[in-house]
Amino acid sequence: MNKDKIKELKDWAKDELTNLEEKLTNELVTPEDYEDQTSSLENILDELEFLVPEKKEKSKMTDNVNHPQHYEKHKIVLEPIDIIENLPFTVANVLKYAIRAYDKGSTLEDYRKAKWYHRRVVSTFSHEKLNEILAPLAVLRFSDNAMLRDFGRQIFNGREPWLSWNNLGAWLSRHIYNLLDENDIVPEELRE
Repeated sequence: MNKDKIKELKDWAKDELTNLEEKLTNELVTPEDYEDQTSSLENILDELEFLVPEKKEKSKMTDNVNHPQHYEKHKIVLEPIDIIENLPFTVANVLKYAIRAYDKGSTLEDYRKAKWYHRRVVSTFSHEKLNEILAPLAVLRFSDNAMLRDFGRQIFNGREPWLSWNNLGAWLSRHIYNLLDENDIVPEELRE
């Protein structure tokens, strides 16, 4: 799906939200239907936002070594390095590439790298070891990144971390597919 189509869909969903508010005001829709439809449209917007995020005005930052801007914009008070520096290399790289995907240039490439490391983690660690490694990552439930926020919420809500890790891999696969152009060859990491 190309960026123009995604932007068009985002604009459509925003217009639909505005129309729903007017319908509720004019009593053309029940409050229950309004809530259901609003929730659906907001979910669509969330998914589209991660395919092509809206450009936000960048603040001036002079220290790209100690406090890179593409990490500081995330809602977690800590920078991602504070969370991932004590993780195994492969686990840390999945999170690193997922976090920076929209900020460093090639979203597709970063998601593919994250997926590559994800597969290494799954083949390297047992479920028990993954549970031990990933349990502290429930803190990611506060992230602005929808994928990581969902991952953190799943762990926080009691799902075994290794199962949440598998969901993270599925999320990466879906988004890699969504970022491919129709003429692209399916990447090796998606041929399972």
